[in-house]
Amino acid sequence: MKIVHFINSLGSGGAEKVVVNITTNLSSKYNFEIITKNNDNIYESELKKKNISVIDSPELRGNIIKHCIFLYKYFKMNFKEISLVHIHAGTINYFLPLIFAAIFKVPVIVHSHGSKSSSFYGAIIHKILRIIVFNLFRTYNIACSKEAGKWMFYNKHYNIIYNGIDLRKYKHIPEKNRLTK
Repeated sequence: MKIVHFINSLGSGGAEKVVVNITTNLSSKYNFEIITKNNDNIYESELKKKNISVIDSPELRGNIIKHCIFLYKYFKMNFKEISLVHIHAGTINYFLPLIFAAIFKVPVIVHSHGSKSSSFYGAIIHKILRIIVFNLFRTYNIACSKEAGKWMFYNKHYNIIYNGIDLRKYKHIPEKNRLTK
């Protein structure tokens, strides 16, 4: 089963860490690819050890045609192998992978990781696009919180999956009790 994750980058953000945790912990069961919009990747060596490939797509800003050509070629070459596309987003403003997945009939999860836009105009575009996108395309909707779900999906059904953390990193430390007293 091949699962393709779309995310802005693999920098130091929370959504990025969720993608890395999911893919590295499940890499023995599934084949993962991660497609980013820029080459900021602080997890490269960790992902390579688990045979998870990262593909840097052409930058979207100023290159929308080049970006669309990349997505079309990617899906055309790989759609028979892809079982699922998982889009990680703070807004629905990056909906292009959703369009190409729909063209090639690949199921899509849209995973909301945010609850607001960083700009006034971005928020307006998001609110318009979410009406269009979620009425035109069939998706499985998940969010990291109730606020993120309402922001992305408004009145559409979604499930909440709280951002996972690796609890092994926070095991009981005997000295902790002494330090906190």
